[in-house]
Amino acid sequence: MLTVAIVSSYLASVNADPALIGLVASIPFVSQLIQIPFAALAENFSRKKVSFVASLISRFSLLLIAVACLVGSITWFVVFFVIFNVFKEIAAVA
Repeated sequence: MLTVAIVSSYLASVNADPALIGLVASIPFVSQLIQIPFAALAENFSRKKVSFVASLISRFSLLLIAVACLVGSITWFVVFFVIFNVFKEIAAVA
């Protein structure tokens, strides 16, 4: 869906700071660390419920990423991109 190449190209096209581009490019890899504690959480609760809620939040944040692009807000784009990646990884655990 949203690969690092697409996101970094978008941020470069809106003249974002190179440090911000590097930080955002690392988010998908760092967000994989969230799988460790949520694997235990998925064991205690229903895997289907955890996966459903995480997928719902992840997909809704994609819509908000599109809105942030249309509005032109880099800050909200980054916030929703982080939310998307974290909940995408949580859904992958369950």
